[in-house]
Amino acid sequence: SSGINAEYGGHEGWYPYDISCNLNRAWDHTRIHKDCFGKDEYTFLIFLTPDYQPGDLGGTVFYQHEDVSEIVTLVQNRFGRVALFHCEIKHAARPPHSSLSLARYTFVVKVAR
Repeated sequence: SSGINAEYGGHEGWYPYDISCNLNRAWDHTRIHKDCFGKDEYTFLIFLTPDYQPGDLGGTVFYQHEDVSEIVTLVQNRFGRVALFHCEIKHAARPPHSSLSLARYTFVVKVAR
């Protein structure tokens, strides 16, 4: 992949290997997970839902190492906000508040070198 990136992308180093758009609704069940295991990879997450308010939920929570009982931080859903984190950090999407018909949209790019 990095050879293709160097040839067609014009540079070597970091390259995207997984690109997706996620949609979560209030009734969806999300899971705590890592995006990779023991690799030099990062996840780039951008929130795409306009008109979200802090009380609408729909953010992403990050956990302390293997202890999923301790939330380290929460990135609130705000249109255009970017979160960049190492792929081994456990995290989970939070669905929108149950009173909302809005969906939570995120654009995700996983990069490696």
